[in-house]
Amino acid sequence: MKFYLVRHGQTDYNVKHIVQGWSDVPLNSVGKEQAVQVALMMCDYHVDAVFASDLLRAKQTAEPIAAKLGLPVTYSWLLRERYFGALEGTDSDQIDWDKVNANGLEIQAQGVESRAHLDDRIRQFVSDLQLWPNPPHSIVVITHGGTMNHFCSCFLPKHEFCHFNNTQIVELTLED
Repeated sequence: MKFYLVRHGQTDYNVKHIVQGWSDVPLNSVGKEQAVQVALMMCDYHVDAVFASDLLRAKQTAEPIAAKLGLPVTYSWLLRERYFGALEGTDSDQIDWDKVNANGLEIQAQGVESRAHLDDRIRQFVSDLQLWPNPPHSIVVITHGGTMNHFCSCFLPKHEFCHFNNTQIVELTLED
């Protein structure tokens, strides 16, 4: 299976460095234009299916892509960003991300989803696809920056977490 992972377009939360997580934040005007531009770029790819996170910013990015490709979008909560609990809506520059990612008791008490749980969601998504009678071979997945990092780290052991720009495309091929 070949995956084209696409980060959603820009939101006002991205600009202000506010933690989004599962907050259902819409694209801003720049993000809407980014979605149109990435849709035009995706016309150069052979794609069998389009999947997206069910959060609004991913949906709004997926719609023009699917329209250009002439394919429906299948939405899945498994593709959501990591849930950040009480940290959602706060300034990301004020957060000790090493502590959050260590997932200690203090962070768990704030309702933050563990990295391991996010990895499990991604593996479940891929496993579910492989169970289809005729699984798609080339798939666009519109999701979130953190989810893209976890998607890569689940299947590329040497992947180092990095920042993905809005509407950046990452190609990932999984051997059958």
